[in-house]
Amino acid sequence: MANNIHFKEYKCTQELDIALAERIADLLKCSLQQDSEASLVLSGGGTPLGLFERLSNKSLDWENISVTLADDRWVDLTHQDSNERLVRERFLINQAQAASFVSLKNSFLSASKGVLKLEEEFPPIKLFSATVLGMGGDGHTASLFPGTESLDLGLDPYSSRNFISSVPSDAPHERVSMTAPRLLASKEIFIHIVGREKKEVLARALSGKDAHELPIRLVLNQSKVPVTIFWSP
Repeated sequence: MANNIHFKEYKCTQELDIALAERIADLLKCSLQQDSEASLVLSGGGTPLGLFERLSNKSLDWENISVTLADDRWVDLTHQDSNERLVRERFLINQAQAASFVSLKNSFLSASKGVLKLEEEFPPIKLFSATVLGMGGDGHTASLFPGTESLDLGLDPYSSRNFISSVPSDAPHERVSMTAPRLLASKEIFIHIVGREKKEVLARALSGKDAHELPIRLVLNQSKVPVTIFWSP
């Protein structure tokens, strides 16, 4: 495992959620002290729900914290599959309701057209304070899926693009996703995974280099940003 990658294992998801929420809160506090503002990138799905609850109750200067997503499905914000809806309902509550949310979704009917507007409107955040990523059983992270037409652009380390549209072959909905350069523009990255199957995928990812096969490798095979993997059975 690379020197900048650390692995933390917990007995249960509750222990993991407590520890990860504490670590993220510390990073946000540090950014607030240094820059008077902070930024946090989250991912959707069921895995981070406990984290959302723990972190949303942290006593922070949330008024000066921006929250956004690594990716989202190009659906209406009331749709059950919307990551934005999930974050608004399960994270932007309690203390965290004072945070400002930066949406990835706009009024365009397709993500392929919407990402062009998103490039223009997304805030010029040089470095995110913290980025939380998940990982699918196929090794995807954010909405960078193996085999998609836009994956080359999404993984290009020299791309000037912050976002791409993505159409997974085996997952519903057109997507919008941060690109590799935008995801890696963070002070620290956390990979949040649960279950033995995901640990096996992680082991495969750590044993190879091809990010097209397992896109999570874009994070694991770089030395620019500290990465901590939080895992529980």
